[in-house]
Order: sequence, then structure tokens, then C-alpha cells
Amino acid sequence: MTKKVNVFGKILCIAAVLALVGVVVYIVNSSVGYLAGTGMNTLTVLLPLIVSACSLVLMFVPNIINDTITGIITFLLSVGMGYAVVTFVVARIDLIADLLNPVNHPANEYTAFTWTCVGLVLYVLAFLGTLIATMGTRLAKKKK
Repeated sequence: MTKKVNVFGKILCIAAVLALVGVVVYIVNSSVGYLAGTGMNTLTVLLPLIVSACSLVLMFVPNIINDTITGIITFLLSVGMGYAVVTFVVARIDLIADLLNPVNHPANEYTAFTWTCVGLVLYVLAFLGTLIATMGTRLAKKKK
């Protein structure tokens, strides 16, 4: 039985929440405003949801697998979140490139860019959280 969650477990939990909020920002950004109708990349939505679900399972049931496999799983979660960051950037590269041209842009394009930056920061923070959680040997302290 576990006694309490350690620092790495708390970081992983925060990373899961950040990934979920990032997915919401990405979906809203893709659905309304300037980017409405451009479509969404399924990996950009699906990977953070899988990472969040697996992270929360590891948090609430840390004894389901041993510590070595937990380290491997947190590493794979980190790789998945890193790939989600890359797909997020690739999905928004046209918007970023368009704003680099020194011409007049509509106001809602700037709003879409701002929300893209917010979503990207949330994804990167979730990636860093899963990467830091990989450094821990356990996600929770065990009773003696």
C-alpha cells in the first residue's frame, strides 16, 4: 500500500492536468475564430489524452506495476507528450509563418496566434513535467 505521493508523482499529476487544459485550448482554437474549419490533427488531441489517462492511473494506483516498469512507462509518456508538442507546432506552422509577413492581418488572426501560444506553452510544460517525473524511481512512498 502507498503512504503518500512524492514530488515526482505530484509533478506527473500537474503535467496531466496541464495536458488536459492544453487539449481544450487546442480544440477551442481549432474550432472557432480565425482557424475554424481548418481541421484538427488527431495525434495532437489523442496523445495528451492518453498521457493524462495513463498518468492519472499511475498516480492513483501506483502499486499496479513495479518501479522499473513505472519508469519505462513515464519515459514513454514523455516521448508521447514530446511528439504531441511537435504535431502541435506542425499544425500551426502556417499561422505562425503568415504572421511573419509584414502586412496587415485581421485582429482575429492575432487572437488565434495568442491562443496558439498559450496552448503550446501548456503542451511544453506538460512535456517537461512528464520528463521530470521520469527521473524519479517511484511515484509514491510505500508503507514499511
